[in-house]
Amino acid sequence: MQESATILQYIIEGLLMLYNWLVYIVKYTLEVTVLKENPDLAQKYADAIGILSSITAIYLILVLFESAKKILKVILVLGWGLLILAIVLGYIHSIPPE
Repeated sequence: MQESATILQYIIEGLLMLYNWLVYIVKYTLEVTVLKENPDLAQKYADAIGILSSITAIYLILVLFESAKKILKVILVLGWGLLILAIVLGYIHSIPPE
């Protein structure tokens, strides 16, 4: 139980580190480009952009899994259908002619 808690803590710390890295990059980019005259605003906008980009990434991952789920559903239906068809045709072929 202790191992899973430690792994979960490492995952959370890693995600927070990635988020802080993203915010820092956005802040620096804003400071040197768009907000040269007022770099104090860069932190406020960087936080908002970081949050929105994180939510967007989560949304895109969910959309990807949703579309993968639909594709998997089609594959499963086709697989089971072909298996049933193969069983029926095998049975019909094994019946001796009268």
